[in-house]
Amino acid sequence: MGIRAEVQGNLTRHPQSRGVLVDGEQRKIVEIRVFADVSRRAGDGWQQDEERSCAVDVTIWNETLGEAVMAHYRKGMRVVVLGDLHLNEYADGEGRHHAGLRMTCETTALSPYRLESVVQAPKRG
Repeated sequence: MGIRAEVQGNLTRHPQSRGVLVDGEQRKIVEIRVFADVSRRAGDGWQQDEERSCAVDVTIWNETLGEAVMAHYRKGMRVVVLGDLHLNEYADGEGRHHAGLRMTCETTALSPYRLESVVQAPKRG
């Protein structure tokens, strides 16, 4: 079980979709990477805090949400992601240890920063 968290930041790449095998059944997931930037006051302005900012790998298991993310999210967009956060530790093929933050997404939303327009789909009948 992870830590319930909200991560806000910019997408570092376009969303990626792939299939995974779960209990003998093929499932479609979508993966995004969010750079969670933390700013601190520096004089009269704000400066990114490099020690507290980090990338979070996010997996979307809900196929309907994943399809919407694939259709509308692009690299550079500012997003908010809510879900379970955990530390992902692994060894690469050469035995080197790696660790990073990973989130299982429950829901996500676009932040209005850097958007030029929003068009709502017609109401479903």
